[in-house]
Amino acid sequence: MKSAPLDLYFPAGFDSVAQVTAHELEASWAKTGSGFPKNTRRFPILLQNQGLVSNGFVSLFAPRAEFLTTPSQDAALLGTNDWLPLLVSHELRHVHQNNAAKQGLARWVHGIFGAYGQAVYSNLLIPNWLWEGDAVETESILNAMGRSQIPQFKLPLKAYLATYGVPNYAKMMGKSYQHLVPNHYVFGQYLSQQMTKDFGETFIPSLWQSALNHPTLFGFSKQFKKRTGKSIDHYATDAFEKLTAQDSASVTKKQGYTQYLYPNVLADGRIIALKSGFSDIRQLVEIKQGKERRLTYLGPMIDASMLSASNEFVVWSELVYHSRWGQKQQSRLVFYSLKSGQKMFWGVHEKWISPSISPDSKYVSFIHLKENGQSSIMVYDRAHRQVISKIVAKSGEQFLQPRINRDGTLVYIVKYAGNKSVCVWDFVQQKEIFRKDFGQHNIAHPTVDGNWIYMNYPAGEVDQIARINRLDDRFEIMTKDRFGAYFGYSTSDSLTYSAYTAAGHKIVIVPLKPTSVDLAIHSLESKKGSLQHSLPVKLVSKWNLINPFTWGPVLSSTGNQLEYSIQSRDVFNSLQASAGIRYEMNERRLNQFARLSYQAWFPIIDVNYQSSNRQTQLYIDNKKPLDSLRVDQWKQQTWDVGFRIPFNLTHGAYQEFLQIGSNIGFLNVSGYDLTKRYYSEPFNGNYSFVKHQVYYSKLLSKSLWDVQARKGFVFQANWNGIPFKQKLQNELWNIQAQIYLPGPLKHDGFLLRYAYQQESAGNYRFGSSVYFPRGYLYTSFNQLSTLGIDYRFPIKNTDIRVGRLLYISRIKGNVFGDLGMGKDNLDRKAQSFHAFGVDLLAQFHALRFSQGFELGVRALYVAESKSWAIVPLVIDIGF
Repeated sequence: MKSAPLDLYFPAGFDSVAQVTAHELEASWAKTGSGFPKNTRRFPILLQNQGLVSNGFVSLFAPRAEFLTTPSQDAALLGTNDWLPLLVSHELRHVHQNNAAKQGLARWVHGIFGAYGQAVYSNLLIPNWLWEGDAVETESILNAMGRSQIPQFKLPLKAYLATYGVPNYAKMMGKSYQHLVPNHYVFGQYLSQQMTKDFGETFIPSLWQSALNHPTLFGFSKQFKKRTGKSIDHYATDAFEKLTAQDSASVTKKQGYTQYLYPNVLADGRIIALKSGFSDIRQLVEIKQGKERRLTYLGPMIDASMLSASNEFVVWSELVYHSRWGQKQQSRLVFYSLKSGQKMFWGVHEKWISPSISPDSKYVSFIHLKENGQSSIMVYDRAHRQVISKIVAKSGEQFLQPRINRDGTLVYIVKYAGNKSVCVWDFVQQKEIFRKDFGQHNIAHPTVDGNWIYMNYPAGEVDQIARINRLDDRFEIMTKDRFGAYFGYSTSDSLTYSAYTAAGHKIVIVPLKPTSVDLAIHSLESKKGSLQHSLPVKLVSKWNLINPFTWGPVLSSTGNQLEYSIQSRDVFNSLQASAGIRYEMNERRLNQFARLSYQAWFPIIDVNYQSSNRQTQLYIDNKKPLDSLRVDQWKQQTWDVGFRIPFNLTHGAYQEFLQIGSNIGFLNVSGYDLTKRYYSEPFNGNYSFVKHQVYYSKLLSKSLWDVQARKGFVFQANWNGIPFKQKLQNELWNIQAQIYLPGPLKHDGFLLRYAYQQESAGNYRFGSSVYFPRGYLYTSFNQLSTLGIDYRFPIKNTDIRVGRLLYISRIKGNVFGDLGMGKDNLDRKAQSFHAFGVDLLAQFHALRFSQGFELGVRALYVAESKSWAIVPLVIDIGF
């Protein structure tokens, strides 16, 4: 692209979509950068078409943007827009935001630390709500319908304010385990919109640049106050109070968030719905006469904002991950039998989404997506798995939420050129029998009952359930809910739907009470014509692997190593490489290193090299007293070559991963002059070693309130050895297992650990990965067994704020006990290690950063010393 400093990468066969996207990028480049400094450095953008996730991002780790091109089915995200122009406007704004960190003082940070340092610096000084809020507001301005015009996007903020009142700034940044605080996209968009209204279009870019040029504590708030006379805390409070004035608050202290989505009413009156929330992972539930029963947990569901059920089956689609390649995803249809409780699957190697099943279970429909961007609605005979009907989308059309009706027809929504229409297709006679244009009204979730088509409909500032008669075009509003009504399902005399509240969607059943209204249609004029010219395209070599993107000093987490390195990662993430020098503070020596990891093959190939000047001191006496302390310096070089294969085996509610790996290393030691050595340090010479690893985990997904996975296990095995006949000899192997079990309460749990290790009586010692009893230093044995048990439990979800310094969101506890038994071959008696203790942990946010931290304190009793010890704990530092 010549008019924009962008390079667009795309897969072969995706040319037409790439050309359209490239022209959209050129047309939007200047508009999305309004107010920000101009930049001429080229920036790469990748089109990813092999997945089923609808998203996009800009990263400074190997700087690039990625557009995941599968269009969303979510009306709250998509509106009436086309997917790629929406992505372009949002993600290009992020590109301009990042370019601001290459101006003024911030450019020195980039010069010293590279892109990684730039990312850390920018994200510490600019709050996450402004990053995303400004981008959402940009997309809202540049597209026919941005999220700021969609009631479903804004309703969490309105409902929260009306129910719980205005939150303090720390709670907005840190979120809460008590209530669903609107995320940074939602409140960020509202604040960005208000700032532009109050202070002008150039205010946000100017504030952005000023904050980057003044890296002080609470620098953003200081620069905001300097320009407006108010701190960001007071400004946000005033802005939110404008909304609460429109809808008076009835403040409650009830905690939690649970939502029931997509209710389907069966012939016998049972309701099938999707349940999830703070306390529950996503699951299918049955509600009968007010009593709820869980049917099954759901796996990685492709949420198309709909669910379909007959009297026999419930059907939905799930992601099928490629076991090796993260960006490659397909789908399968899941049929859950309401009679047997068993699941049946269709189409593991396809991209089928938004399925529905006819009330008599004879027919199944779904949207079939292709990697070239084409799509079609398919109707199948379920018993014979034969195609009955096919509707192919025309160029520019998108099908949304098709559903088979009781009368043997199919209802669906067509989005084209910024407008939506609802259509009914007779799949027996293969013809369209009804179409109604709704223009820019953001309708969704169509269902049919007789001659009426029910749908989500934006009635002013709130979405309601509406219906239209396909015989005489009568249009009626069916609900008057305060915050919104969604996913209506009509029977002969009642309407069942999900009503939004600040505590989640609840299922409501009401008698049919329609209100007739005039339907005003406002259609967006479609853009006619085709692309005037094609932009030049060239093949890209996959061997363009070197792309240095960050450099600079890095302090290790232990604080005893300081390295200066250059890191490289190509735009396709095929090769990760780094090289540099490291200062070891313990030995006060410099060493050089280089690391390569090639990840474009099925096995990942890792190559490491390290050259270091080592120093040691030890007593060389053969007997006591030990008074001959000697110091020696020598050179050590290590080469390490290996492979690893990570597998993502997730196919249900359990997160399942497997990794196997093996590597061979070569060690050269020269200049070692002492007559003795430590077991972990070799004499002069050349040595080789081999290591094998296997890791497997299968853990049930966690809800927000769970302190750990409630079920699952982790298994790990390692083998280290010195092959052939060498001066050094040793073999070490171990197995470790962790079992996760539910506790007596809903969100607590037990963790059981076991490890067994065997090490030969050689003249060298490998480092061990075995979990050793807490409170003891690791001790080597020929045979070692360890056991551990933890009982982890939540104590309180809190909302504690200490000024601007601290916001504590949750307090947790842990009671544990450890046992270890070690024995050497020449000793008859085993040595034991015992310890038990209590942990008190707090999850918090410091200095109003969005990044979370988890610190705590441990009271530990060690049997060997018969004493208690109090030690600090660092569990998570948020990065």
